[in-house]
Amino acid sequence: MEILNEVQMEFFRLLSQKQKEVCVCSLLNMNQQQNMEELLYDVTYEMACCIMELLDGYVKDDLKFKIIEENRNVSLRQGIELHDVCAEYLKHT
Repeated sequence: MEILNEVQMEFFRLLSQKQKEVCVCSLLNMNQQQNMEELLYDVTYEMACCIMELLDGYVKDDLKFKIIEENRNVSLRQGIELHDVCAEYLKHT
C-alpha cells in the first residue's frame, strides 16, 4: 500500500465510514417486497451521493475538493453541487 498524505487518509476514512452507514441503513430499510435489483440500485445510489457530498464539502467543513479535468482544465463542480445532480442521472427507487 502506498503512503497516503493527511488529506487522503481523511478522505478514505470518511469514505469508509459512509460505506458502513449506507450498508447498515440499507439493511435496516430493506423490505420483503424489494427485489435484489432495486436494493442494489438504492445502495449504489446512496453511496454515490455520499461520495458527491464528500467532494462537495458537506461531510466535513474543512474538506472540500476541486476536481479538474486535465485536458480541458474544467472543474467538474463548476456551477453545480455534485450531490444535487445524482438524482437526475442515477437510478433509484
